[in-house]
Amino acid sequence: MTKTLTNETTREPITRDLILDHSSVLLAEKGLNGFRLKDLAQRLKVTIPNLYRYFADREEIIRETYVRTQVRDAAILCELLNASADSMTSESDFTATVATFWPVMLSTAAQEQRVVRFKALATIHDGMYAQVLPSSINEVHAATTRFFRQAQVHGLIDASINPEVLSLCIRSMVLGMVLRDFGDNVQVTDEELNEVVGRFYQSVLAK
Repeated sequence: MTKTLTNETTREPITRDLILDHSSVLLAEKGLNGFRLKDLAQRLKVTIPNLYRYFADREEIIRETYVRTQVRDAAILCELLNASADSMTSESDFTATVATFWPVMLSTAAQEQRVVRFKALATIHDGMYAQVLPSSINEVHAATTRFFRQAQVHGLIDASINPEVLSLCIRSMVLGMVLRDFGDNVQVTDEELNEVVGRFYQSVLAK
């Protein structure tokens, strides 16, 4: 049974999902260093002890925010990959098709995801991340592998390359977007990233 608290000002129920909704917004606005439970509680019009009825500490809220966002983003990406694979023909422009992924990965949801990625990756060692996330990661890998396999069927990319390897490559480049978390310490534009990605896929196109 889901626990709820009553917000004394608005009389609206407070749930884990509502806390995570506000956590997502706060993380996007303030980043990890600026994320304070005091601010989160104020947004929800509850006290910090109220938050502890749902989450053990600040770190758990950050992890859960990431996990939920990752699952949602994975579902969006899988839908896009599967639709692209289904519509692919031998006349398709493979490089242009791949380029359609980047606006999705640069979406607001993806930005939120990158804000909390580093903190979330640390949870691999405590088991929570491993228990919650693999299913969505595996679904993306399966969809991406299918996408590349279809491209091989239609003669759009080199048939000698393992499609699972290509899947890992694109996932690595998507994960590479975490460089945005370094802020002003890294001067790389989206145009430069797109150019590098384009060059990579040009290198595996069928000759």
